[in-house]
Amino acid sequence: MAIVVYAIVLSLLPVVALAGNLGDGLSQLTINNKPLAMSISLTAQDQDELKIIETGESDPPEQSYQEIFIQGTMPNDTTNLYVRFPGLTSRTSSWNQIRTLQKDNGRFWARFTMEQAGRSPINVRFVVRGKPLRDLIIYSVETVNETISEKGGGRVFSLDSLETMPSGLTLFLRSDWNAQQPKDDYAGNRPRRITLHHTAGKYSESLEESIEEMRFLQEFHQQARGWLDIGYHFIIDGKGRTFEGRPSGARGAHAAGHNTGNIGIALMGYYHEPINNRASVEQLESVARLIAWVSGAYSISPKTLKGHRDLNATACPGDTLYELLDPIRSRAAEIIPSPRRAKGLHFLFDRRPIKFP
Repeated sequence: MAIVVYAIVLSLLPVVALAGNLGDGLSQLTINNKPLAMSISLTAQDQDELKIIETGESDPPEQSYQEIFIQGTMPNDTTNLYVRFPGLTSRTSSWNQIRTLQKDNGRFWARFTMEQAGRSPINVRFVVRGKPLRDLIIYSVETVNETISEKGGGRVFSLDSLETMPSGLTLFLRSDWNAQQPKDDYAGNRPRRITLHHTAGKYSESLEESIEEMRFLQEFHQQARGWLDIGYHFIIDGKGRTFEGRPSGARGAHAAGHNTGNIGIALMGYYHEPINNRASVEQLESVARLIAWVSGAYSISPKTLKGHRDLNATACPGDTLYELLDPIRSRAAEIIPSPRRAKGLHFLFDRRPIKFP
């Protein structure tokens, strides 16, 4: 059996470091000052080849860490994942296999806990056996220097339901994508600003795949990152479908240190190199209509819209989406509904008691 080794070396051109400390102990790893992400096409390769694919050594993390999270897409269910920490002298300086939690569509996430905290760079290796069914993709490699535990708290505030929905939006509630329950009561949220993200994950246009991705994102946020629920309030897929994340009256977990009063909207996909998804016309119209709706309901100016990178050290929402913020603001301002139409938005999605601090 032939063995093929791929060494992935990202561009060495100097760039601004857009990925790094995300706050709350969570950091996104970089390589050559770019997010440690990659997409390798393998489906045309010989099935008899044993393929070894490595990312190369990451930049040293900005802070000490003891756990790492990796998420992406596996080429098949016989692929193994390994990590190595070349800056350490313990056994973790050798290759360590990580158990992955993989879905039928190849989406996976993995979590590895080190024996002791450190600031070593990280190498990631995939060993692919058998016929690749999909491309190999890493969307993110994150480190954390302490156990993440998001907590709610405060007085309970019960919300009613709203009978009407905004025009021009196709909305899917949590029950439509079979969301899991939050791990605890949310903390309350009185929205006064809006932040745009990408999910740094799979781009989807089919409803079936979008629902699968919503479930994956929730599982990754709850089980790996340790959050109460999916971090965003709204997620929009490639066809402009809008999915309910957290209730708008609940504090999100999408911009560390800036979640209070902040509505998080994410476009499904990865809008930065090396994936470079492009927002569809349907996505852009939906996000503008959603921002207009939120703005009208909470008396928020669309001018408050920011990209995640404006608040934290991150590439999010990606270069190809960040450059569209001004057109999105302008389009949203054109279609802000009247107060009568917008009244009660915050009642639409909320289905459980919310605690206000």
